[in-house]
Amino acid sequence: MSSNRQHIDNTNRFSDFQNWVDYQQNDSTDRFSDIQNWADSQQNIDSFADIQNWICNETHGGGFEDAFVSNTVLRIIDPVLPVIKETKNRGVADEATGLIALIKKLMIGLQYLNFDIGKFPPLNAVCLADDSLLIEWIFQTFRIGFVLETKKEESSWYLVSTIDKTDFNESGRLSDIDKEQLVRKLVSFLISYT
Repeated sequence: MSSNRQHIDNTNRFSDFQNWVDYQQNDSTDRFSDIQNWADSQQNIDSFADIQNWICNETHGGGFEDAFVSNTVLRIIDPVLPVIKETKNRGVADEATGLIALIKKLMIGLQYLNFDIGKFPPLNAVCLADDSLLIEWIFQTFRIGFVLETKKEESSWYLVSTIDKTDFNESGRLSDIDKEQLVRKLVSFLISYT
């Protein structure tokens, strides 16, 4: 048992599980073995796309219960939740909820893979006069945004950057792209430049 615990400590990827493991150890040694097997299987993750596959394979339906979401992830996503809740248009609110769920899922995956997401600023959101919703992630040298419109086909995303004193802009309609792939692409960009 102690060699299993030592292996988890040495990976430095699973420290968030350590307290949980210690707590659950009295209930069932099988749970500890399951976590150890999971930890061993994660040693081969070497690409960002694998994070998504890992999340879908290691959770129920690709989602985490709030009990497993760290304060760091909550600090990033929580500021937008009251704004989404107050959104008058349910279609816009549902689209925003799905988008935030994708971001949350990737943040959790990154954290479990030992990426330092603590330096990421919180998301911002504002309801606009036409009942659309703007969600932005504002960094020092770039900004990622989503404009969720009442007409779903008009919703869009953007990336505006002034990294290395060079303007870089990219944008598109959310209806023209797989949202999950888009969020992974944008999160990959922010990992590269933060």
